[in-house]
Amino acid sequence: MTFPGLPKLLLSATSLIRLCIEDIPYSGYISPYVMANCLSSLTRLEALRFTFLSRPLHDQGSPPPLTRTILPKFASLSFKGTVEYLEVLLTWIDAPLHNYININFFDPVIFDTSLMSMFNIHEESVQALDQAHMHFNRNLIDVTLSSRKETTGVLSLKFSVKCVDFDWELHSLSQSHSQFSPPLVFSHDRFDGCSLLWTSDLEKAQWLEFLHFFAAVEYLYLSEGAALCITPVLQELATREGGAVKVLPALKNLFIEQPQPSNLGPLVESIHEFVVAREFAGHSVVVQRWKGERKL
Repeated sequence: MTFPGLPKLLLSATSLIRLCIEDIPYSGYISPYVMANCLSSLTRLEALRFTFLSRPLHDQGSPPPLTRTILPKFASLSFKGTVEYLEVLLTWIDAPLHNYININFFDPVIFDTSLMSMFNIHEESVQALDQAHMHFNRNLIDVTLSSRKETTGVLSLKFSVKCVDFDWELHSLSQSHSQFSPPLVFSHDRFDGCSLLWTSDLEKAQWLEFLHFFAAVEYLYLSEGAALCITPVLQELATREGGAVKVLPALKNLFIEQPQPSNLGPLVESIHEFVVAREFAGHSVVVQRWKGERKL
């Protein structure tokens, strides 16, 4: 450990409310067991920010704590590291989180209930998660779950995952659909897909599988890049009998970012066929222009 006196220091700092340990180098590895012990005396702790610079080593023989650490006021966690490290750390901490969770994983992960089961979150906080914001770029997927009510103290949960293989990540995310229990199927939520221009070569079947994840979405926000990838899938569904309502069956409002003039024609054609098919099936969708600046 680069700072061997850290455990002793933290054990004596019993009045700490916020603790920030950032950019821990490879040589400064802190075992999750040691970290749990360090937190054991911080009974007033409300917020923890704990980040590694690179993928931390697996624990090498550090003994687990004798008892679980109880943090009754703990409400906010920011972490950057591996799934395995966070799992071990939270196993030894009894702290019902109910305000803010921001997790940045070094490794690709599967979005399923195993992620949620790490956190001892109050049920009422989970019930408030009715909005999803998803942002894709070339090597990262951000997934933020929050509440549309924006009430102070309501849980906001953000996962950032390195995306080495976008095809695999898209598949793993869509597969978690059947594993999430309400409301984490995103009932009455909003989905905002961004920066997807580089993914236009993905097969329509992959996007179709992905869209099944959002069966309860009523408000769908698409950036221009997302629309160019997804609207051709919606157009193809419109040609199938009943296809327009089998995917996104709860959809009521579709917001599309103002496209470049060169993309306007294809987008209008794709959306028109989908909207007509939905109208014919008795599941109307209202299409509106979106400035692309919405913050969820």
